[in-house]
Amino acid sequence: MLSSGGGGSDESSSGSGEPASDRSRRRERRRRARRATYTVRAGDTLGSIARRNDTSVDRIEELSPQLDSQALTAGQRVKLRE
Repeated sequence: MLSSGGGGSDESSSGSGEPASDRSRRRERRRRARRATYTVRAGDTLGSIARRNDTSVDRIEELSPQLDSQALTAGQRVKLRE
């Protein structure tokens, strides 16, 4: 007898057949694409921030001229979009 619910499947119940983890990763990418600012975390560089947020170092520096790219500190706010 087949069960119609629960189980150990990673599949959604929406009928799309798409694993929930893939949907959440896409949702996170869309959220990041709309993000206007980013809060620097320990170990971040402008390059890593730019890559994760689909922008360029030049654009970040243009929007946040007060930043010293050689002295980023955790907690600083970086403008990513206008």
